[in-house]
Amino acid sequence: MSDIVSLYTSGNDAVNRAGFNEKFTEINTNAVPTARKINNKALSSDISLTAADVGARPDTWTPTPGEIGAATVAVYTATLTAAGWSQTAPYTQTVSIEGIGETDSPIFGPAYTGTNDEKIAQCEAWNMVNEADTASGSVTFTCFEDKPGVDINIQIKAVR
Repeated sequence: MSDIVSLYTSGNDAVNRAGFNEKFTEINTNAVPTARKINNKALSSDISLTAADVGARPDTWTPTPGEIGAATVAVYTATLTAAGWSQTAPYTQTVSIEGIGETDSPIFGPAYTGTNDEKIAQCEAWNMVNEADTASGSVTFTCFEDKPGVDINIQIKAVR
């Protein structure tokens, strides 16, 4: 490389530029030895590498959430029955939910059904539910002051 710098920066510009161009062409032509290979492909011309050549996934690969460490969502349903609440405040009711875990922090919400009047009653009942605690295979709901007088269908989403 120092040959190129000295040719370009010294003495007679016309001679040095010609020498520079000649040296540059020589270096450029012999920059990569043609005997060298990448992934068993000779470097005598341009090469194309495929995903398989470098151990990458093919462009047709669609990852699963688990393969890329993404969260998964599990959706459960349950019913809080009017008769299932304990007799004294704070009122509690435990429902079995197969698959829910102790470390889950699920999102709970009502799944209203029936007539408009029934949905209003379910909404009022749901507003009495103040707390939910998960355990392995169950959730315990708590009402601090009043307990619902109607059944409430609920949907539970657990993000893991």
